[in-house]
This record gives sequence, C-alpha cells and structure tokens, in this order.
Amino acid sequence: MNKPKILIARANFPEIVDKLAQHFDVESNQADLLWSKAELINKLQGKAGLFCTSGEPMDAEVIAACPQLKVCASMAVGYNNFDVPAMTRAGVLATNAP
Repeated sequence: MNKPKILIARANFPEIVDKLAQHFDVESNQADLLWSKAELINKLQGKAGLFCTSGEPMDAEVIAACPQLKVCASMAVGYNNFDVPAMTRAGVLATNAP
C-alpha cells in the first residue's frame, strides 16, 4: 500500500520527520529554504498534506493549483496565511498549533 505524500515546508526536528515518515511519504525542506509561491505549488504537486509555518501562502491560487491537497497543518499559532473560505470550498482541512 502506498503511503500518502506530504510536504514539510520548513526545517523540523529529525524526530518529527522520522515519526511522520512512519505513516507518510515525506518530502522535507531540511535546508529551510524560503520558497516562492510558484515553488510551493510545484512542491505540492501530488501531495495530500502540507506541514507549514505562517510563511507559506495557502491562498485560493495555491489551493486551486493543488487539487489533491487534503490537509494543511500549520506549526504556527496563527492561520493568517490560510484562505479559510478557499480551503473550505476545496475540502482542505486547516489546522494550527493554538
């Protein structure tokens, strides 16, 4: 059985990446590069999930370009980067770290 593919948008503790890799096919940005919106869209192709910070714009353009996306989990407290109405219309679950 194939694991769902996810993207970790920013560097994270190796233990977190390893734990996620037990359940998902993980692509991780351990170099902690800041991607442009176009690069983020490209990286999200084929991904069911995104683990991000407040620096990744999850707006209507990104959501529309990534129809396979099912969940965006922010490791940040806020969700100012999430276009919640666009995510709701697309059926993409949004979470954050309150």
